[in-house]
Amino acid sequence: MPGPSAMVDDDQKDFEAVFAELRESFRSRLPEVAKELSAVLELCDGPPRRPAGMSAALERLQGTAHSLAGQGGTFGFPEISIAAADLEDYVEGLNGKGAAAMNDAVLARLREAIGSLLRITANC
Repeated sequence: MPGPSAMVDDDQKDFEAVFAELRESFRSRLPEVAKELSAVLELCDGPPRRPAGMSAALERLQGTAHSLAGQGGTFGFPEISIAAADLEDYVEGLNGKGAAAMNDAVLARLREAIGSLLRITANC
């Protein structure tokens, strides 16, 4: 029967293997998340300039950014976490404003934040 030290080593190896799988799963989903972020930006930026679903799009964007911020930190991608948290904070400030908030300055800031996040995720 293995001693306590061997059991701890086995548990640690099991944990590391599962964690590596989860990290890789997160990383492999990044291209799909990038597409979702781009689609939300197109909705905000594309014709018509102020679509009726803007509030829902901003909520979806905030939720996606929130998930990326947490998961990026958990799985060892601090750059993703920081960029996503920045995007989340900005979008949170737009809550409830919907289409009325979509002026050129807001769109420029969204483009910048999403673009930064897209560049970071593309390099992971």
